[in-house]
Amino acid sequence: MDPPTTNIHIVGNGSQGTHPIHDRWIITNDSGLRLGSSVNSIGYLRISEISEMSHSSLVSACENFDSLIHQTPLMWGDERLTFNTFTL
Repeated sequence: MDPPTTNIHIVGNGSQGTHPIHDRWIITNDSGLRLGSSVNSIGYLRISEISEMSHSSLVSACENFDSLIHQTPLMWGDERLTFNTFTL
């Protein structure tokens, strides 16, 4: 069986290489995991967490992320945002 379609969204501040969102999430229609670190850093240099998101955390993360992606603010503070999206 083929895996489900997966959309990856990356939002960053162009010149600084920073991100307005620190957390990383794996979100489905009705559940989510919070990754306290990047996938590449888990278990490498620092202590990290992977935890199940509560329903209220999931709703809040989705609302904040959706507004950032769909309303497309061009600026975050005084930095221009860059958006990259791809589908696996």
